[in-house]
Amino acid sequence: MTEIQDVNNPHDRLLKSALTSKRDARSFIDGIIRREKLDVAPKWKSLQIVSGTSVSEEMKEDYSDILFYLELKDRVCGFYILVEHKSYHDEDSVIQLAENMLKCKRRVKKWRDEQAKAGESTKSEKYPMVIGVLVVHGKKVWGKGSNFASFVDEVPGLDGYGMDFKFVTLDLKSMRDDELFGTAKIVTTMFLLRDIRQGDKIQVVRRAFELYRIHEGDVHKLGAITTYIITQTRIGWEELKEIASSEFSEKGIEAMKSTYDLTIEEGIAIGIEKGIEKGIEQGIEKGIEQGIEKGRLESLVDCVESILDTKFGKEGLRLMSAIRKIEDIQKLKILQRELITLATPEEVRKFLSNLT
Repeated sequence: MTEIQDVNNPHDRLLKSALTSKRDARSFIDGIIRREKLDVAPKWKSLQIVSGTSVSEEMKEDYSDILFYLELKDRVCGFYILVEHKSYHDEDSVIQLAENMLKCKRRVKKWRDEQAKAGESTKSEKYPMVIGVLVVHGKKVWGKGSNFASFVDEVPGLDGYGMDFKFVTLDLKSMRDDELFGTAKIVTTMFLLRDIRQGDKIQVVRRAFELYRIHEGDVHKLGAITTYIITQTRIGWEELKEIASSEFSEKGIEAMKSTYDLTIEEGIAIGIEKGIEKGIEQGIEKGIEQGIEKGRLESLVDCVESILDTKFGKEGLRLMSAIRKIEDIQKLKILQRELITLATPEEVRKFLSNLT
């Protein structure tokens, strides 16, 4: 059963939106495999996106994560992505990666054992391999190693007794635009995480839209990216429209306007525009509290329907009869956000059962 989570970290929401379709997830993992020149022969049909998180509650402001199941050379493995959101780097990120990878080994083993019971996987008493990927996008280049042992003050004469493993480091700060990889959504997400806190925000947004168009992204799937830009830059609609008009069609601009209006309806943009001094997160909370009540329920239902249609097509739309019975705005908001991470119509159905 999927946990009900209220995702309020904007970086986390952007990441989950970018990586929770199999097409986008495959392009990202494949890019890492090629970049690291790993000889792993992935069985892409086995790719599963796992809901939930291994990041502890107190660390969620600084980290986002996502876990995938994937067969590599006929063995069930885990691909664990941990994204650090600090503006600086420290050894805590590597410790966090190590702790969470151990949790992931247990999660992957449990899933593999269930698959083996169903005759869909080979049973093994050993723990499965989990490949760790640390994504950093601080103000400075990472400049540290990619071996756990390099962060440990080892005692001479005790070589081999300490814990060690290799992990992949994806330092967005050190990557040029042409080195970013994956689908349009993945490339634009990496670009925004890297540059949103740097320099002229207008130029950053302009370049983000340009990259999305160059990589042939569907403008109707720009929702999470548009919301992230609004919450992180404070750009108003007229300015955003002017930037987007050079890259997208009129229909694309209309789709973006719908997202912008929904963001305001949710109170996010309202909180930011009021300039609440205690910061964007409190501004968002205040904006939500003061959001317009009239029409909120209908707007949320329409948004959920749009997400289901985009992600699952007819299978997703079959769930709308149950969703329209929900009259609690808070439950609809939770559903809307959780849909970012739910990977199949069956997961949505189970979540609805728990929600209602």
